[in-house]
Amino acid sequence: MRVLAVISRKGGGGKSSISRAIAVEALLHGKTSAIIDTDEQGTCTLWGKRRPHPSPPVLAIAGSTVEKHLATLRKANADLVVIDTPPNVAPVINIAVINADAALIVSGVYGEDLEQVSVLTEIVKKLNKPAAIVLNRVPQGASALREAKNALTVFRLPICPTALIQRVAHPYASVEGLTASESGYDPKAAKELAAMYDWLDREGMV
Repeated sequence: MRVLAVISRKGGGGKSSISRAIAVEALLHGKTSAIIDTDEQGTCTLWGKRRPHPSPPVLAIAGSTVEKHLATLRKANADLVVIDTPPNVAPVINIAVINADAALIVSGVYGEDLEQVSVLTEIVKKLNKPAAIVLNRVPQGASALREAKNALTVFRLPICPTALIQRVAHPYASVEGLTASESGYDPKAAKELAAMYDWLDREGMV
């Protein structure tokens, strides 16, 4: 069983959306997957309640622990578990990364987004965990994308070559408990999610 922690220091960066997307892409690739929602906002948990399909199951952290949920999922022979974490540097982020095989850092493309990556990089390197960066909610045609990728090279972590463009397909799909890979609203959005997952797979992270 592979465990991926999805982390971001800033709120509103689309961390929960990416967590759901990765879990669903795993299903589409013939794997069994699950999500552990450690964020008090419960974004993934609420999405799971709206979802018309039983998979991937979403396990809320309330009344349990990351370790207990992972033990349960391991017994269930899950192939992939995605841990959605809260923003900032709450202790649960360290717990998630410690229990994960790898961590995915989610960032936007602007200066205030990029400067938050440093703290997360320190966490994953201190815990000696493989990690990578994905750029999310990138405005269409943003010239900042190339500059962001150049700026992030200082952290010496792999950067997903596919940036996820800010598209309305994602919130529209979320309302229905789906992801853009399933809804059919925007083939470009679905293609980007598939490309991100395939890259993560090649990197050995999922």
